[in-house]
Amino acid sequence: MESIVKEKFLTFGKPDIGTQEASAVANVIKSGWIGYGSVSKQFEKRFGEFLGFEHCVAVNSCTTGLILALKAAGIKTYDKVLVPTLTFCATLNAVLQVGATPVLYDHEGDVTKETNIKAIIPVHLWGEKAVFSGLDTEGVKVIEDCAHAFGGSFGGHSLGSFGDFAVFSFYPTKNITTGDGGMVVCKNKETEDMVRMLASQGLTKGAWKRYSDAPAEEYAVVHPGFKGLMTDLSAAMGLVQLDRWPEIRAKRSKIFEIYEESFGKKAEGHSQHIYEIRVKNRSKLRRQLYQEGIGTGVHYKPLHLEPAYQFLGYREGDFPKAEKIGIETLSLPLSSTMSEDDAIRVVQAVKKHGEIVNGI
Repeated sequence: MESIVKEKFLTFGKPDIGTQEASAVANVIKSGWIGYGSVSKQFEKRFGEFLGFEHCVAVNSCTTGLILALKAAGIKTYDKVLVPTLTFCATLNAVLQVGATPVLYDHEGDVTKETNIKAIIPVHLWGEKAVFSGLDTEGVKVIEDCAHAFGGSFGGHSLGSFGDFAVFSFYPTKNITTGDGGMVVCKNKETEDMVRMLASQGLTKGAWKRYSDAPAEEYAVVHPGFKGLMTDLSAAMGLVQLDRWPEIRAKRSKIFEIYEESFGKKAEGHSQHIYEIRVKNRSKLRRQLYQEGIGTGVHYKPLHLEPAYQFLGYREGDFPKAEKIGIETLSLPLSSTMSEDDAIRVVQAVKKHGEIVNGI
């Protein structure tokens, strides 16, 4: 096998973390309280202020957040939940974890024919506003999957502002990271309290209330819940990342703009999380880019074609738009740790080895 080029390997989605994040985490360790506590609550408040949200709950992953949102929305066993087939498996797994029935739809699909739908999880894929049509959402819970959406907007409002719930991700590859983690955004205090209680094993008082230097309080278990809250260790990193977001965004934007100049503009309000292109012979191109020291990603292969979900009864050909994108889509490396020269090297390598496909 050919050896990989010796120059710096461009890791796909390398996190931009350094001494400020390390210092913040060290301070939490020194404090003696590392679980969910005052730092996590500060992160919730700052995140909400940053994007214009009032009711936020910091959790240990976006996947957990989706499960909590579904439960708080009242989704029960066998309830039908619409999910796009072109998304990460976590979106669908969350529906299955609450015992509901996933109903898949095509990329930017028409869901007019679906009946008795209790919820929909539109996904802001790559960082673009989700699009679907034909559904009367009256009486239908809308849970926005905002894993790719931090920093994105539509109509002057942050992505995540449109549904009953929105769930963000702080996985290492995301625009900002807490190491791992997520944020559930709720419409009101009632649903915020429900999510927080469910994320605290269904207890009326969380660990911060029970074991910190706050006055001792008794608790009751009022619902079978989950272990879902964020730790102060993660939240400390998140607070620094929020402070650094203007700097991080400016660097990401430069890389994104180089890609746009070479391969085409993305939608207005794009979060600039992922820049994807459509190519022929994707597997071959990925191998060639890897040999030149360039990491890539695939976002995503349609879920209805994955072995784990064959029991849902879908077949190849059911969702043609998603299937075409799933074969052709390739995500280019994008990180605020990259230089403009790095981005130019990616563009040159793609043009050298790849054949671009336009449109869906």
